[in-house]
Amino acid sequence: MSVSSLYVLHGIVNNATFLSQISSSRTTPGIDVQIAMAAGYPQPLFAWNMGQRAAIQFDCEQLKTVLDLTGITIADLSANNTDLYFKKVSHMASRVADANASHIRLRMAQAGLRCDRITAGHRQQASGQCVVYAPYDGTNEPVVPAGSVVLAGTPSAAEQFVAGPISINGTQYAGVQDLTIDFGREMIELGGDGELYDTFAAERETKPVVTARITDNPWPVLGFNGLGITSFAVYLRAANRTARYADASEVHVKFSASAGYAIIDQTDAGGNDDGITTIRCTLEATSGAGTALTLDTTSAIT
Repeated sequence: MSVSSLYVLHGIVNNATFLSQISSSRTTPGIDVQIAMAAGYPQPLFAWNMGQRAAIQFDCEQLKTVLDLTGITIADLSANNTDLYFKKVSHMASRVADANASHIRLRMAQAGLRCDRITAGHRQQASGQCVVYAPYDGTNEPVVPAGSVVLAGTPSAAEQFVAGPISINGTQYAGVQDLTIDFGREMIELGGDGELYDTFAAERETKPVVTARITDNPWPVLGFNGLGITSFAVYLRAANRTARYADASEVHVKFSASAGYAIIDQTDAGGNDDGITTIRCTLEATSGAGTALTLDTTSAIT
Protein backbone atom coordinates (compact mmCIF):
# COMPACT_ATOMS: atom_id res chain seq x y z
CA MET A 1 0.00 0.00 0.00
CA SER A 2 1.28 3.43 -0.87
CA VAL A 3 0.47 6.74 0.81
CA SER A 4 -2.76 8.07 -0.64
CA SER A 5 -3.78 10.72 1.90
CA LEU A 6 -2.04 12.98 4.40
CA TYR A 7 -3.11 15.71 6.82
CA VAL A 8 -1.28 18.43 8.71
CA LEU A 9 -2.40 20.46 11.69
CA HIS A 10 -4.37 23.62 10.85
CA GLY A 11 -5.15 24.98 14.33
CA ILE A 12 -7.70 25.39 17.11
CA VAL A 13 -10.76 27.63 16.72
CA ASN A 14 -13.02 28.96 19.46
CA ASN A 15 -15.40 31.69 18.30
CA ALA A 16 -13.17 34.55 17.04
CA THR A 17 -9.99 33.07 18.53
CA PHE A 18 -7.73 31.01 16.29
CA LEU A 19 -4.58 29.37 17.62
CA SER A 20 -2.31 28.65 14.67
CA GLN A 21 1.20 29.18 16.10
CA ILE A 22 1.36 25.57 17.24
CA SER A 23 4.75 23.92 16.84
CA SER A 24 3.63 20.45 17.96
CA SER A 25 0.48 18.76 19.18
CA ARG A 26 -0.74 15.44 20.50
CA THR A 27 -4.42 14.51 20.39
CA THR A 28 -5.36 11.56 22.60
CA PRO A 29 -8.78 10.01 23.31
CA GLY A 30 -7.37 8.67 26.60
CA ILE A 31 -9.20 5.33 26.40
CA ASP A 32 -8.72 2.84 29.23
CA VAL A 33 -9.13 -0.51 27.44
CA GLN A 34 -10.07 -3.42 29.71
CA ILE A 35 -10.31 -7.10 28.87
CA ALA A 36 -12.51 -9.82 30.35
CA MET A 37 -11.50 -13.44 30.81
CA ALA A 38 -13.51 -16.62 31.14
CA ALA A 39 -12.58 -19.18 33.80
CA GLY A 40 -10.06 -21.69 32.50
CA TYR A 41 -9.75 -20.11 29.04
CA PRO A 42 -6.32 -18.53 28.36
CA GLN A 43 -7.41 -15.86 25.87
CA PRO A 44 -9.51 -12.71 26.48
CA LEU A 45 -13.07 -13.04 25.24
CA PHE A 46 -14.17 -9.41 25.61
CA ALA A 47 -12.40 -6.05 25.21
CA TRP A 48 -14.15 -2.83 26.18
CA ASN A 49 -13.80 0.85 26.96
CA MET A 50 -13.79 1.32 30.73
CA GLY A 51 -13.53 5.09 30.49
CA GLN A 52 -11.73 7.87 28.73
CA ARG A 53 -10.35 11.36 29.22
CA ALA A 54 -9.74 13.21 25.97
CA ALA A 55 -7.08 15.90 25.73
CA ILE A 56 -5.21 17.95 23.15
CA GLN A 57 -1.70 18.81 24.30
CA PHE A 58 0.19 21.37 22.26
CA ASP A 59 3.17 23.74 22.28
CA CYS A 60 2.15 27.24 21.29
CA GLU A 61 4.08 30.46 20.62
CA GLN A 62 0.88 32.53 20.41
CA LEU A 63 1.29 33.44 24.05
CA LYS A 64 -0.55 36.75 24.31
CA THR A 65 -3.66 35.16 22.82
CA VAL A 66 -3.43 32.14 25.13
CA LEU A 67 -2.73 34.20 28.26
CA ASP A 68 -5.49 36.69 27.46
CA LEU A 69 -7.85 33.72 27.58
CA THR A 70 -6.47 31.89 30.59
CA GLY A 71 -4.80 34.49 32.78
CA ILE A 72 -2.72 32.52 35.28
CA THR A 73 -5.52 29.99 35.88
CA ILE A 74 -7.72 28.16 33.34
CA ALA A 75 -10.25 29.25 30.73
CA ASP A 76 -13.77 27.95 30.14
CA LEU A 77 -14.31 27.88 26.37
CA SER A 78 -17.76 26.32 26.54
CA ALA A 79 -19.71 29.38 25.41
CA ASN A 80 -18.77 28.30 21.88
CA ASN A 81 -17.64 25.13 20.15
CA THR A 82 -13.92 24.44 20.24
CA ASP A 83 -12.69 22.91 17.00
CA LEU A 84 -9.37 21.28 16.15
CA TYR A 85 -8.77 21.16 12.40
CA PHE A 86 -6.49 18.99 10.29
CA LYS A 87 -5.77 20.26 6.78
CA LYS A 88 -5.52 17.86 3.87
CA VAL A 89 -2.30 17.82 1.88
CA SER A 90 -2.66 17.83 -1.89
CA HIS A 91 -0.69 15.18 -3.75
CA MET A 92 1.80 16.65 -6.23
CA ALA A 93 0.94 20.12 -4.98
CA SER A 94 0.80 21.67 -1.50
CA ARG A 95 -2.43 22.01 0.52
CA VAL A 96 -6.04 21.53 -0.42
CA ALA A 97 -7.83 24.90 -0.40
CA ASP A 98 -9.40 25.85 2.94
CA ALA A 99 -12.83 26.25 1.34
CA ASN A 100 -12.71 22.75 -0.13
CA ALA A 101 -14.80 20.34 1.98
CA SER A 102 -12.12 17.70 2.38
CA HIS A 103 -10.57 18.50 5.76
CA ILE A 104 -11.08 16.95 9.22
CA ARG A 105 -12.54 18.57 12.34
CA LEU A 106 -12.65 17.43 15.96
CA ARG A 107 -15.41 19.40 17.76
CA MET A 108 -15.78 19.90 21.51
CA ALA A 109 -19.03 21.42 22.78
CA GLN A 110 -17.57 21.82 26.29
CA ALA A 111 -13.88 22.53 26.63
CA GLY A 112 -11.31 24.23 28.80
CA LEU A 113 -7.85 25.61 28.12
CA ARG A 114 -4.84 25.83 30.38
CA CYS A 115 -1.19 26.82 29.99
CA ASP A 116 1.00 24.74 32.30
CA ARG A 117 4.50 26.00 31.56
CA ILE A 118 6.30 28.70 29.57
CA THR A 119 9.92 28.52 28.44
CA ALA A 120 11.93 31.27 26.77
CA GLY A 121 15.55 32.12 26.05
CA HIS A 122 17.82 35.05 25.25
CA ARG A 123 17.53 34.18 21.58
CA GLN A 124 14.97 31.42 21.83
CA GLN A 125 11.31 31.86 20.98
CA ALA A 126 9.01 31.71 23.99
CA SER A 127 6.63 28.75 23.98
CA GLY A 128 3.80 27.59 26.21
CA GLN A 129 2.89 24.00 27.01
CA CYS A 130 -0.90 24.04 26.74
CA VAL A 131 -3.80 21.63 27.07
CA VAL A 132 -7.38 21.65 25.80
CA TYR A 133 -9.51 19.25 27.85
CA ALA A 134 -13.06 18.19 27.09
CA PRO A 135 -15.38 16.87 29.83
CA TYR A 136 -18.82 15.48 28.95
CA ASP A 137 -21.65 18.03 28.98
CA GLY A 138 -24.35 15.38 29.41
CA THR A 139 -25.59 15.60 25.83
CA ASN A 140 -22.79 15.80 23.28
CA GLU A 141 -19.90 13.38 23.06
CA PRO A 142 -16.81 15.17 24.45
CA VAL A 143 -15.06 15.05 21.06
CA VAL A 144 -16.98 14.56 17.82
CA PRO A 145 -14.89 13.88 14.68
CA ALA A 146 -16.14 14.97 11.27
CA GLY A 147 -14.70 14.56 7.81
CA SER A 148 -15.28 16.47 4.59
CA VAL A 149 -15.45 19.92 6.24
CA VAL A 150 -14.17 23.34 5.23
CA LEU A 151 -11.61 25.08 7.40
CA ALA A 152 -12.15 28.07 9.67
CA GLY A 153 -9.49 30.48 10.88
CA THR A 154 -6.77 32.41 9.05
CA PRO A 155 -3.22 31.34 9.97
CA SER A 156 -0.87 33.97 11.39
CA ALA A 157 2.50 34.00 13.15
CA ALA A 158 2.78 37.58 14.41
CA GLU A 159 3.15 36.94 18.16
CA GLN A 160 6.84 36.54 18.93
CA PHE A 161 8.46 36.72 22.37
CA VAL A 162 11.86 35.97 23.88
CA ALA A 163 13.11 36.02 27.45
CA GLY A 164 13.12 39.41 29.15
CA PRO A 165 14.67 40.64 32.41
CA ILE A 166 13.92 39.46 35.92
CA SER A 167 13.90 41.59 39.07
CA ILE A 168 13.67 40.61 42.75
CA ASN A 169 12.98 43.16 45.49
CA GLY A 170 13.71 46.02 43.10
CA THR A 171 17.04 44.64 41.85
CA GLN A 172 17.13 43.71 38.17
CA TYR A 173 19.58 40.92 37.42
CA ALA A 174 21.54 41.13 34.21
CA GLY A 175 22.09 38.59 31.49
CA VAL A 176 19.05 36.32 31.50
CA GLN A 177 19.98 33.38 29.28
CA ASP A 178 16.78 31.40 29.67
CA LEU A 179 13.79 31.22 31.97
CA THR A 180 10.95 28.90 32.84
CA ILE A 181 7.59 29.89 34.28
CA ASP A 182 6.06 26.74 35.72
CA PHE A 183 2.56 27.26 37.06
CA GLY A 184 2.70 24.05 39.08
CA ARG A 185 -0.88 23.35 38.10
CA GLU A 186 -2.90 20.36 39.23
CA MET A 187 -6.39 19.63 37.98
CA ILE A 188 -9.51 17.96 39.33
CA GLU A 189 -11.04 15.79 36.60
CA LEU A 190 -13.85 13.55 37.81
CA GLY A 191 -16.74 11.42 36.63
CA GLY A 192 -19.23 9.29 38.49
CA ASP A 193 -22.24 7.01 38.35
CA GLY A 194 -20.61 4.70 35.85
CA GLU A 195 -20.37 7.38 33.14
CA LEU A 196 -17.83 6.73 30.42
CA TYR A 197 -16.47 10.28 30.56
CA ASP A 198 -15.41 12.84 33.13
CA THR A 199 -18.19 15.34 33.75
CA PHE A 200 -16.34 17.80 36.00
CA ALA A 201 -13.06 19.68 35.58
CA ALA A 202 -11.56 22.40 37.75
CA GLU A 203 -8.28 23.77 39.02
CA ARG A 204 -7.15 21.96 42.16
CA GLU A 205 -4.14 24.17 42.89
CA THR A 206 -1.52 26.32 41.21
CA LYS A 207 1.94 26.72 42.77
CA PRO A 208 4.01 28.93 40.46
CA VAL A 209 7.80 28.73 40.35
CA VAL A 210 10.00 30.88 38.09
CA THR A 211 13.53 29.70 37.28
CA ALA A 212 16.10 31.78 35.42
CA ARG A 213 19.70 31.23 34.36
CA ILE A 214 21.65 34.49 34.43
CA THR A 215 25.21 35.77 33.88
CA ASP A 216 24.92 38.05 36.92
CA ASN A 217 26.16 36.77 40.27
CA PRO A 218 23.53 37.43 42.96
CA TRP A 219 25.20 35.66 45.90
CA PRO A 220 25.85 38.88 47.90
CA VAL A 221 22.16 39.88 47.65
CA LEU A 222 20.24 36.60 47.76
CA GLY A 223 22.64 35.01 50.20
CA PHE A 224 23.40 31.36 50.86
CA ASN A 225 20.07 30.77 52.65
CA GLY A 226 17.85 32.57 50.15
CA LEU A 227 15.78 35.71 50.55
CA GLY A 228 12.13 36.56 51.13
CA ILE A 229 10.47 38.24 48.16
CA THR A 230 8.64 41.55 48.61
CA SER A 231 8.45 42.44 44.92
CA PHE A 232 9.07 40.37 41.82
CA ALA A 233 8.76 40.77 38.06
CA VAL A 234 9.74 38.71 35.04
CA TYR A 235 9.09 39.65 31.42
CA LEU A 236 8.63 38.09 28.02
CA ARG A 237 10.06 40.60 25.57
CA ALA A 238 8.05 41.18 22.38
CA ALA A 239 9.84 41.12 19.03
CA ASN A 240 8.97 42.47 15.62
CA ARG A 241 10.47 41.54 12.25
CA THR A 242 13.72 43.50 12.48
CA ALA A 243 14.22 44.29 16.17
CA ARG A 244 12.86 44.08 19.69
CA TYR A 245 10.16 46.46 20.82
CA ALA A 246 11.46 49.23 23.05
CA ASP A 247 11.19 48.70 26.79
CA ALA A 248 8.70 51.57 27.03
CA SER A 249 6.35 49.98 24.46
CA GLU A 250 3.34 48.44 26.17
CA VAL A 251 3.49 45.20 24.19
CA HIS A 252 5.49 42.95 26.51
CA VAL A 253 4.18 40.26 28.87
CA LYS A 254 4.80 40.78 32.59
CA PHE A 255 4.39 38.36 35.47
CA SER A 256 4.64 39.94 38.91
CA ALA A 257 4.32 38.96 42.56
CA SER A 258 4.49 40.56 45.98
CA ALA A 259 5.62 37.63 48.10
CA GLY A 260 7.61 34.43 47.96
CA TYR A 261 11.07 32.99 48.47
CA ALA A 262 14.09 33.32 46.17
CA ILE A 263 17.07 30.99 46.28
CA ILE A 264 20.16 30.25 44.24
CA ASP A 265 20.06 26.68 42.98
CA GLN A 266 23.64 26.66 41.76
CA THR A 267 26.40 28.55 40.00
CA ASP A 268 28.24 26.75 37.22
CA ALA A 269 31.73 28.11 36.62
CA GLY A 270 35.20 26.81 35.97
CA GLY A 271 38.44 27.86 34.33
CA ASN A 272 37.59 30.38 31.66
CA ASP A 273 33.99 29.17 31.21
CA ASP A 274 31.11 31.58 31.53
CA GLY A 275 29.76 31.67 35.07
CA ILE A 276 26.02 30.98 34.97
CA THR A 277 23.84 31.16 38.07
CA THR A 278 20.42 29.55 38.35
CA ILE A 279 17.92 31.34 40.59
CA ARG A 280 14.56 29.88 41.59
CA CYS A 281 11.64 31.92 42.87
CA THR A 282 8.72 30.20 44.60
CA LEU A 283 5.85 32.67 44.62
CA GLU A 284 2.96 33.05 47.05
CA ALA A 285 -0.22 35.07 47.50
CA THR A 286 -0.22 37.76 50.18
CA SER A 287 -3.73 36.86 51.33
CA GLY A 288 -6.48 34.29 50.91
CA ALA A 289 -8.15 36.60 48.41
CA GLY A 290 -5.05 37.15 46.26
CA THR A 291 -3.05 35.25 43.67
CA ALA A 292 0.60 34.24 43.73
CA LEU A 293 1.16 35.75 40.28
CA THR A 294 -0.45 38.62 38.43
CA LEU A 295 -0.35 38.98 34.67
CA ASP A 296 -0.20 41.94 32.27
CA THR A 297 -0.03 41.17 28.54
CA THR A 298 0.29 44.84 27.53
CA SER A 299 3.15 45.93 29.77
CA ALA A 300 6.19 48.13 29.42
CA ILE A 301 9.47 46.78 30.75
CA THR A 302 10.52 48.84 33.76
